[in-house]
Amino acid sequence: MKLLNLIEMNDNEVYKLGDMWSDNFDYDGMLKAGLKITLKTSIKKMKDLFKSFQDVNYNSEGGHLLHLIKVIESGDNKTGVKHLNNFKDSIRKTLQNLSEVQNPHRKKYGDILNEGRRDDILSKFNENPELQKTIEQFLDHEFNKKTNYKYVNWVLKRNFDDLGNTIISLDNVIDWIEKFDRVRKNLQYKDINQYKNIQDLIDTLEVYGDTKSEEKTKLESGTAKVYEDAEVLIVKPLSQKSSCYYGQGTRWCTSAKSGNQFDNYFGRGPLYYFIYKNLNKDNDYYKIAIHYDVMSNRFKLYDAKDNVNDNLLGFLKRNPAFDSVEKDIEKNHKFDKSKNQKSMLVKLLRTNNFNFSKIRRYVLYDKSVHILGNNDTLVVAKYGEKSIIITVSDDGDEIIFYGPKSNILDKRPTYEMVEYLDMNSDPYDIEFLLSKNTVHTNYKVIRDLFDFFITELHEELSVGNQEGFKFWSPLNSQSNYRFESTNPDNAYIKFLEYIIDQTNEGEPASKRDFLLNVLEKDPEQVVFSGYLSTMFSSMKDAGLVSLYRADTSPYFRYKIGPNYKVWKQGRLKRI
Repeated sequence: MKLLNLIEMNDNEVYKLGDMWSDNFDYDGMLKAGLKITLKTSIKKMKDLFKSFQDVNYNSEGGHLLHLIKVIESGDNKTGVKHLNNFKDSIRKTLQNLSEVQNPHRKKYGDILNEGRRDDILSKFNENPELQKTIEQFLDHEFNKKTNYKYVNWVLKRNFDDLGNTIISLDNVIDWIEKFDRVRKNLQYKDINQYKNIQDLIDTLEVYGDTKSEEKTKLESGTAKVYEDAEVLIVKPLSQKSSCYYGQGTRWCTSAKSGNQFDNYFGRGPLYYFIYKNLNKDNDYYKIAIHYDVMSNRFKLYDAKDNVNDNLLGFLKRNPAFDSVEKDIEKNHKFDKSKNQKSMLVKLLRTNNFNFSKIRRYVLYDKSVHILGNNDTLVVAKYGEKSIIITVSDDGDEIIFYGPKSNILDKRPTYEMVEYLDMNSDPYDIEFLLSKNTVHTNYKVIRDLFDFFITELHEELSVGNQEGFKFWSPLNSQSNYRFESTNPDNAYIKFLEYIIDQTNEGEPASKRDFLLNVLEKDPEQVVFSGYLSTMFSSMKDAGLVSLYRADTSPYFRYKIGPNYKVWKQGRLKRI
């Protein structure tokens, strides 16, 4: 929650479900609305409330509410009670903090706003020397001295979060308040205190053009000079403005005034403009554009008329100046496959919203794995009846695995998990799976991650597991068998009893013998190879029976399977 919200929590409008942030947002009302939530509250109302929590950055409380919504939607009211209590406990704690007379951050910054001079301000940051140094550099900036520090209070009030971190770097802020000071006479709101935050100020100022000196500065900052001598200039444009400036006189789409394609090319790799100073503009080669595609490690070259001419590469390589292009690519743009895969995995976990709840269940170590989906960088699943979570560390360097009660059970370097996924992603490589970005391919990646952690920790996850169920899933998706009925007329009940009787008598149990002598089927009328084939295969999938090969006829024989006792106790479930 931003410092500004703590300072300005009075004069609020009454909160309504689904309200988004505003200057007078009713934080108290939103929190108190959360305390009224029960298991009988409609999912729509819960989701409207969650939107509000999310929009005003109450992520801790909102996270508990999201877990509550997920379990209620899955019909698990028992676990819902726990999440409801966690949600309300987090709200009560927040309300208690807000009811204190002075929040520590609020007090610190409130004092700063009142005193507002250099030494007094710096003394407030004694506990954080690094931040104090940053503030000191900001205060000592020539612009602040020249304007007698008149914008300092506003910046310190509007540009810090509640943890004391800057929202926008103070170097950038200086640029914007300098511009504000210069053009404010032309603005509708001339008092900087009329702007609610830095972004509000930036949005207002961006409509005003730059001075010539500002344009020159922006052009220089948006261009990397790669090489220059008396004959040749090579630049690497970093912005569309730079691309248009150095591409003047050509027909390149990357320097066009309308329909400019600079961002499209730049997103795939750097552009280099090879400019011959001594050639006339009517020469097709006085400017040559070179695009290096990072992923394919290939050059594409265009003359000034925008004709593709890859033969120019051999011509340019004879010029020693081209060495500078190759060195720049080697240093700054060479494709790092492992780094790219790591980045793609982190992005997948952080930004995708999966919807696996209806179709993504399977069995691992006799327990159901149900991948529910993700939100707020958390990928949530259930292992048996226990909640498990995968997330990415803030710096993206670790994949973290949480068990029940949000206990961290394991964490692995992200690059190590990429290597693991790469080994387990046949017949496709991991980069293909990540780049396809479909529900199917995303599910495969997420499932492999959960499988890794569960395989490592399944014994620990099973400790204290009270439900005692075993889960199974048929390989044949057309199977409707659940094996929940104990009606003695059912064919599968008769088959189980037949196997037990044969075993007790020391006789082999086979499918053909069962069909002939128990079900009394006529082989002239029934094709034994296909008769009840779904039932027999599903019984094997469920672990009710096991099939083995013998050295004498009948060669394929059945025996009671490992899950028979669990089934007798009513603890075998199909997912």
